[in-house]
Amino acid sequence: MPRAERRKELAPLRRSVHDAQKLVESLTTEHRTVEAASRRSDNLCRPRRTFRCWCSAKPRLARRLAAAEAAWLAAEEALERANAG
Repeated sequence: MPRAERRKELAPLRRSVHDAQKLVESLTTEHRTVEAASRRSDNLCRPRRTFRCWCSAKPRLARRLAAAEAAWLAAEEALERANAG
């Protein structure tokens, strides 16, 4: 198979890897931001609902991040298999 055709064939897989990686990066940044915000010393001056919101967001973000990382790994593996075949 010519190289151009092969690249075109693998483009969706490479795009999936790229998109999954960007999602992991975005969720990691969001998770770090929430972590830092929930640990700030001035939280005692904030409304309770703000702090509760941060605390409930942390596990939800952790689950989304774990799922995104699994999707990223799966996309990487699919691309590797396609490249090997």
